Amino acid sequence: GGAEAYPVVTRHPDGTVSTDSVDALPGGKFPTDLALADDGRLWVGAIDSGYWPIAIGESLIAYSDGEGWTADRWLGPDVSVAAGGFARAPDGALWATISVLPDEGEWATHLARLDGRGWSLVETEDLTVPYWMGPVIGPDGVFWFPGEDVAPDGTGGVVAYDGVTAERWLASETITSLGVGPDGTALVATLPGFDEEGQLFAIRR
Repeated sequence: GGAEAYPVVTRHPDGTVSTDSVDALPGGKFPTDLALADDGRLWVGAIDSGYWPIAIGESLIAYSDGEGWTADRWLGPDVSVAAGGFARAPDGALWATISVLPDEGEWATHLARLDGRGWSLVETEDLTVPYWMGPVIGPDGVFWFPGEDVAPDGTGGVVAYDGVTAERWLASETITSLGVGPDGTALVATLPGFDEEGQLFAIRR
């Protein structure tokens, strides 16, 4: 009791370091990812931990200009938002996987894009977006998603999404890490199975 888990550590321009507990974040939830936007704002995403249920209208995506955190409620005061992860595209735009709960409705997961005008939801046909982790974006602009339940049929593995169609590989594997090289090749690490070693795969579309 009394322990502060999952802090956010900030290094300031003068070299000092400060630590914010999860209670300092909007809603006091578990932070999942951090990203720095082109305008210098630091963004943090968080999810409902299960211990602190998310309230209607609560936004768990927030930014800092260096002094505290401000929740972003661009979808309106009655819409709850949880954020899983961020990624930067080759054009400099920041992307996030988010889950949205209207006042009357069910949770739905989306991709969201941040540009000079703010955040906006992006329609993703033929893709189920996992909000608990962000995509990895290759130099060709293709989105790669690791984890389970990322394919339209609910299976796991790795999915590449080019904005129109989704392709899936390694459906039976549990993905532990994913990266994309400068030539667009995806490198995928998988979790070891019983009496088996983990493996590293290279995927070229």
